[in-house]
Amino acid sequence: MAKSAGNRGEAGTILWAVAAVAGIALFLVWISRTAEPSVPPDLGATDTTQAAAGPSGTPVAAAAFEAGVATFRNTDIILQDVPVVQQMGRAIVWVELPSGSPFLVKLTDALVAAGGMPPAQARVNVQGRVLEKTDSILNAWQQAGVLADAGHRAQAEFGTSYIEATAIRPAR
Repeated sequence: MAKSAGNRGEAGTILWAVAAVAGIALFLVWISRTAEPSVPPDLGATDTTQAAAGPSGTPVAAAAFEAGVATFRNTDIILQDVPVVQQMGRAIVWVELPSGSPFLVKLTDALVAAGGMPPAQARVNVQGRVLEKTDSILNAWQQAGVLADAGHRAQAEFGTSYIEATAIRPAR
């Protein structure tokens, strides 16, 4: 008699184990059918948040910009179709000019807040003002935390100009 009571206990345990496995399987099927896929950030979404009135600035091809950066100082431009080669911190990206030279683009606080940081290797159009890069500008960036450390500062010192970007859009 003890033997039959033991069999019933084992059968009950097996029955509960099968029910638990079936319940977990049903739960996983339900999750897979009701879950929505994650969507990567869309750079196009920043178009409306950055310049509701439309692009402002003179469209400039990358080759023309590279040939005469100094002539564009204090001018609003739209630098067209340049690849992002590196992100540096939360507000600086490096784009590549046709000769392979990097050029610093500093995002405005509004653009950073709107999530306007483009991914590396993206081809973008950069809208903003070309400005002279001075020690006082670099010091201000360092104090504001835009440049995280001395290494970032040393990289940012490359070149004499930068673009203060108000919008960055995917190149079409």
